[in-house]
Amino acid sequence: MPDELTTLVNLTTAPPVPFLPPEVHGTRVVVLAGMYAGDPATGEAAVGPLRTLGTPIADVMGPVPYTGMQSMLDPLWAAGAHNYFTSAFIEPSDEALDAVLRRHLTTPTPFSELHLHQLGGAFARVPAAASAFSQRDASVLCNVVARSADAAGFETHVAWARETRAEIARHGRGTVYVNFTGEAAEDKVRAAYPDEVRERLVRVKDRYDPTNMFRLNQNIRPSNAAGDRLP
Repeated sequence: MPDELTTLVNLTTAPPVPFLPPEVHGTRVVVLAGMYAGDPATGEAAVGPLRTLGTPIADVMGPVPYTGMQSMLDPLWAAGAHNYFTSAFIEPSDEALDAVLRRHLTTPTPFSELHLHQLGGAFARVPAAASAFSQRDASVLCNVVARSADAAGFETHVAWARETRAEIARHGRGTVYVNFTGEAAEDKVRAAYPDEVRERLVRVKDRYDPTNMFRLNQNIRPSNAAGDRLP
């Protein structure tokens, strides 16, 4: 596919949205989403092969405002919901996809999902050492999303996400995307950055935040770990 086209495969449960037939609401489905950055006519040709991958339940690909695409699913992310994210960069293979599909069949709630983000293209041509984000040679990023409408049973859903991540991560190098992890534990931070990049980030932290004031996140700690003990 051309650089202008980025796709996402979402293994999810069909929500009760008006553009899906009522008979599929609540059933497990595969959603293929795409965003083409360019002329709409050229985009129609670019997404054409995607329409041949199977018989779609619904085909809603077409020109939409960027803000419309970004807000399309907002109603499904209601206030008060509990959400947990974790992730793994993986390499596609029959074994990797089998693992993803197995975990899809065990989602604990209709809100829990597995997103397969297409990587490569222009994104992959940036040198790994050019920025804090360094996993540029990976092919696919799997985002594991555990969600529930409220706190009831949420720990069970989190356990599902962690087990899912452990299984699919075997098909990559064990690395994570820092923005797709709901935990600030040290091992998750280390899994997000190669050693060389992490050392550079520590030097930045030493210079601009040596007391670790900004630490309520997936934290890069300064060399002086005493900063963690601030009130």
